[in-house]
Amino acid sequence: MKKVFTLVLLLTTMSFSYDIKPSDISFSWTGFKNDEKIGVSGVFDKVKYTMSKKSSAKTLKKALTGTKASISAKSVNIGNNAIKYGNVYGNFLKLMKSDTIEASIYKLMEGKNIGTISLKIKMNNRVNLIPMKYIVKNNTLEAIGTMDVLDFALSKQHKIFSKNKFHGNLSWTQVDLKLNIKL
Repeated sequence: MKKVFTLVLLLTTMSFSYDIKPSDISFSWTGFKNDEKIGVSGVFDKVKYTMSKKSSAKTLKKALTGTKASISAKSVNIGNNAIKYGNVYGNFLKLMKSDTIEASIYKLMEGKNIGTISLKIKMNNRVNLIPMKYIVKNNTLEAIGTMDVLDFALSKQHKIFSKNKFHGNLSWTQVDLKLNIKL
């Protein structure tokens, strides 16, 4: 009986591990415009992920901490809409000091199917930590957080962007971030 119990215990602790690949990750954002705070969502088409050295690990913390993304701001995608692209890239992202946005999972606090990710973002040569709450359901980690573009010294760019007639001369500084990872 002891041998059976020991074998079952050994198999259950050894049987599950995460094996996360770049193709398992998706990232999107939602910015807001006008006095009704209408959301405009998009993605970046060119993202290079560098996985944690422990991307095959038994805990999410070990599997994800250290995972990095290098994002081309030029690859912003707001659907097949040249006007929106011209506004978001031409009147905002293009005015940053660098066309590359860097992100990494700096820290992860893990509970039972819930937790918090500290996402380190470098944008416009400024670095900030963005807390993202996550849940795990249906073998997918879904994390959400909010960043403020003013925290990245983008007030001048934000003023230019906000003058857009399509925004009713109001663009909100908060941007919601969403991260999905298939586990």
